[in-house]
Amino acid sequence: MTEAQPTQSGRRKFGLRELCNLLVALLALALLTIYARRFDLSLEAVRTHAALIGPVRSFVFISLLYGLISTAPIPGRDLFKIAAAVIFGWLWSTLAIWIGEMVSALASFWLARIGGRSAVGWILGTRADTIDRMAIKFSPWAVFVARLLPITPYRYFNLACGLTAMPFGNYLVGSIPGTLLRTAFFQYLLVLGGAWLISENVGLGTVFAVGMVLAVLLVGGWGLWMRRRMKRDQA
Repeated sequence: MTEAQPTQSGRRKFGLRELCNLLVALLALALLTIYARRFDLSLEAVRTHAALIGPVRSFVFISLLYGLISTAPIPGRDLFKIAAAVIFGWLWSTLAIWIGEMVSALASFWLARIGGRSAVGWILGTRADTIDRMAIKFSPWAVFVARLLPITPYRYFNLACGLTAMPFGNYLVGSIPGTLLRTAFFQYLLVLGGAWLISENVGLGTVFAVGMVLAVLLVGGWGLWMRRRMKRDQA
């Protein structure tokens, strides 16, 4: 994809085409959010629905809906991670959620790359060039490690990579195994505790509250980690 050329002020071009791309990306996110909000369910409701439609369609339903919710992004996706663990067990729930994670990773990256990259470059000016130089050096191994780290907020990481000049190949090659291993680990924990969560009838409100706290902690931790990395690279 061609890069926007900086103007004399140091800002990249942001014309009508770039504005349309941004509006289309925002519209897509808004439509995904509206659609995903229809599934404001409890864990017991998800499990009951899965029993009615059968295992194969339940697998597709949970996997794709998880991917949509992760892309939107809105709170509530962890509800489907827990439901998948209870319904399918460790192996198949890992596969279902991993597929959803990869759907979200690809959709978020390209929505950000096509719709938001020009806007970020126009806003940040020459600072965007510095960020791009760092992103280009982000190897598949670095992406893999970032995917494994508990402090990395997945959804924001997906968008952040798309907003930079990170090569898509590096992003994809590092994301596939990193996402799989991290998903396998957390699904194992959810299999162990899923029955208790079902018995407590955990709903979207509880998941939202816990998710917001974790999101703040993850974003803060990731920011500190990136700051230390930047200082080390500049030393």
